[in-house]
Amino acid sequence: MRTLSNLARFALDRQAIISAVRLQLLGPPRAWRDEQPLAFKTRKTLALLAYLAAERGLHPRDQLTALLWPDRGEAEARNSLRSALVYLRQALGDADAALAVTRETVGLSLSPSCILDIQVLAQAQRLARRPEVVPGLQAALERAVAAYRGRSWRA
Repeated sequence: MRTLSNLARFALDRQAIISAVRLQLLGPPRAWRDEQPLAFKTRKTLALLAYLAAERGLHPRDQLTALLWPDRGEAEARNSLRSALVYLRQALGDADAALAVTRETVGLSLSPSCILDIQVLAQAQRLARRPEVVPGLQAALERAVAAYRGRSWRA
């Protein structure tokens, strides 16, 4: 019985940590934890986080190395991935519990309350495509526009 309560407490603690992460993938990618910008040792580390967040689930290490280090040999690419995972853990701090890493796969487990700008845009798109009038559509579209912080569309 005590083990179950410890597992439940761990799950709640993990949820609170992970939900504090906010990712911006529209425009230049950026990430925050507890509203503090995260610093990444390499751009590939941020690219890895962006890919894992956007493409949910577990991904084979071979797929990630081919995507991020296509010009390197297999052994060198796997070493680069290992280094990027170390850097990602350092950047996330105690939120690194979100990483699901095995010998063959890597994934990211984000809570539903984690803010990911591409999800905000996708939700607004789904609402806008409905044939009936949807309450809250304008607010959803405004949130989607606000989520984009990249270059202006003006020439």
